[in-house]
Amino acid sequence: MSFNGIFDASDELQTLLSEIEEEIRRRAYLLYEQRGRTDGYALNDWVQAEADVTTTLRFRWTYVPVD
Repeated sequence: MSFNGIFDASDELQTLLSEIEEEIRRRAYLLYEQRGRTDGYALNDWVQAEADVTTTLRFRWTYVPVD
């Protein structure tokens, strides 16, 4: 259902945000594994993963080639 594209855009945004959150989750788990699966650093891993993923996204969006 669409009302001038509002619902469609909202669905697309939700999908994008879900994909970003999943990428952060994967990155945080990778950091956990790289540290030898030492417990007690979940928040640090999550914050670092957010920083890594958002930096990557900013770089991609900044340097999108224009045809």
